[in-house]
Amino acid sequence: MLDLSNNKNNKIYKYLSFNKGEIAMRRSKLEIYADLLKALAHEGPLKLTHLVYKVNINCTALKEDLDALIRLKLVEERTTGKNRGVFSVTERGFTILNYFGEISQVFLIINEADVKPHQDRHSDFSKSFPSKF
Repeated sequence: MLDLSNNKNNKIYKYLSFNKGEIAMRRSKLEIYADLLKALAHEGPLKLTHLVYKVNINCTALKEDLDALIRLKLVEERTTGKNRGVFSVTERGFTILNYFGEISQVFLIINEADVKPHQDRHSDFSKSFPSKF
């Protein structure tokens, strides 16, 4: 478990909920963009509502993020026969997604090499009080 006691005001550590004893942290924009690209790459062209559920994001935020990805030419919007918009990954989006995967692997390898045994910071807590407590 991470020691976040000194980082209550740090923007990196924004808590959403506790999940099986672990802290669920808020995703960064980069992680959301990567999740969007992954969903579109693996599931094919998707409608807005399907993306909401696949990426677990609200509709307003999704629209903003899709607009950003469209401006970056990573995602494109197409209209189907029934005048419904679907979103798909562009070639440039696939390239960026591949780069993101490679970078993620590098950090995963670095993180595994730096992992130290867990030290319980409360293990000596009782020793600091007199025995009458």
